[in-house]
Amino acid sequence: MPLGINLFGKGHTQEAQKESAKEMVREWQRNLRAEARGLDRSIRKIEQEEDKIRKDIQTMAKQGGDPKSIQMLAKSLVRSNKAKDRLYTSRSIMQSAVAELETTAATMRLSDSMSKSAEVMKQMNSLVKIPEMEESISSMKREMMRAGLIDELIDEGMEEMDGPDLEVEAEAEVDKVLDWKLFILSLGRKEQQLRQQVMPDESGVRMSLVDRLLARLACFSEAEACTLELPVLPGQVQLVGFSGDQTNYNESAPHMRWTGHVGLRFSDAPKVMFGFTPDTELRNDMRALVGSLLEGNSFPGKVSDDFQDFEDAALSPHGVIFVFWDVQGACNEKDCGLSSILKDMDDINKVYAFPPEAPQKYRGKAYSACNSTWGALCFNCATYPKSVGLPIPEDTGMLPGYLEKMALLHGSFCRCYKSGRWRPKSDCWAERHRLLFESCAFEQPVEDL
Repeated sequence: MPLGINLFGKGHTQEAQKESAKEMVREWQRNLRAEARGLDRSIRKIEQEEDKIRKDIQTMAKQGGDPKSIQMLAKSLVRSNKAKDRLYTSRSIMQSAVAELETTAATMRLSDSMSKSAEVMKQMNSLVKIPEMEESISSMKREMMRAGLIDELIDEGMEEMDGPDLEVEAEAEVDKVLDWKLFILSLGRKEQQLRQQVMPDESGVRMSLVDRLLARLACFSEAEACTLELPVLPGQVQLVGFSGDQTNYNESAPHMRWTGHVGLRFSDAPKVMFGFTPDTELRNDMRALVGSLLEGNSFPGKVSDDFQDFEDAALSPHGVIFVFWDVQGACNEKDCGLSSILKDMDDINKVYAFPPEAPQKYRGKAYSACNSTWGALCFNCATYPKSVGLPIPEDTGMLPGYLEKMALLHGSFCRCYKSGRWRPKSDCWAERHRLLFESCAFEQPVEDL
C-alpha cells in the first residue's frame, strides 16, 4: 500500500484529528464560560431572595409575628447562604478548567508549529517533556470531571446542611437581621436613645431562639427600654456593681454575666462607666480567661469604658440586681480620682487578678500570683477604686460579700433589671440573690410606685 494513503477517509487523518481536538477544546471553553455566567445569574437570584427573606423577618418582628415562623425564615437564610457558597466553589472550579484548556490549546498550537519542520521537530522532541504535558492534561481532565460532578455534589451537600449547627446559625442570622438601627427606624425612635446593639444571650444553657426573640421584642416595646436606664448622679462619684450569675451561666457567658463587675461613674462623665479589667487577648475567649484567673494567674490591667458590660448584664432574662453607692466622705483627690483614672487609661502599671480567695473557693487552689501584692499593685474591678483614692466597701474584692456590704452603706440603693428594663424588685427575686435582696433598699420604677 503506497505511503500517505488513508484507507479510512479524511476524517481519520492526523490533521483532521488535530482540528477536531482544537474544536473540542474551544467548545469546552464556550460551555464552561456559559455555565459560569449561569452560576453568576443564580448567585444574584439567591442574593435577591435573601434580601426578601431579611425584609420579611424584619417586618414580622416589627409586627410581633410568630417567632416560629421567623425561625423558619432564618433557617431558609442559612440554607441559601450555603447554596451560594457552593455555587461560588463551582464557578471557581470552572474557571480553573478554562485555564487548563487554555494551556492545552497553547500546547496544540506549539505542536502545529513544530510539525512544519522535521528538523525543528527532531530538535524540539528532545526538549518537550512529554510526562509534564501528560500531567497537565491529566489535571485538566480532573478539573473537567469535577466541573461535571458539581451538580451531584450540590445535591448530596443539601442533605448535610441541616446539621446540628443549623439552629445556631439561624439564631446568628436573626441577630444580623434584627439590627438595632433598623428597629429604631421601624419604631420611630431617636437614634441617641440606643447606645449599642442588643447583645444575644450566650449563657451556658443557651436561650432558645424563640425566648430570646421575645425578650428582644419586649425590650424594644418602649423608647427607653433598650439602653441601661441609670439613676441621676446626686454627687461627684458613684460606685456601681452587680454580682455574677453562676446559676444560669457558666464561665463562657458574654461580658461579665458569670463574673459580675464593678465600675465608677462621675458627674463630669455620667454616661461613662469606668472599669478595671485584664488587658489580654483572652478577653475574646471568656472561658479561657476565667479559667486562667481561677488558676491564680494575673494579667496587665487596663481601664476603659465598660458601659457595654453593664448594659449586657441588664439584658439578662433571669434578672440582675445593680447596687449603686453615692460615695460619701472626702475624696483623697479634688476630683475624686477622675484625673488618676484618665491617666491610667493612657498609661497604667497595675495588675489584674481575681481575689486570692477565688482560686481556693472555685478550684481548691491555694496559689495566687497576687498573694503578696493584693491591694498594693494587684487589683480586680472591685478593689481598683481604692488605688485612685476612693473608699470601697471591703478589701477582699469577692463580689457577693462586697456588694452586700455596699448595699448597707449610707447613700446606697439597688435596682432590678431584667431583659433590658428597670423592673420592680420582685422580678429579681431568686435564691442566689437572697442575701443581697435582704440588704438592698430598692428604687422602684415610677409606674410601680
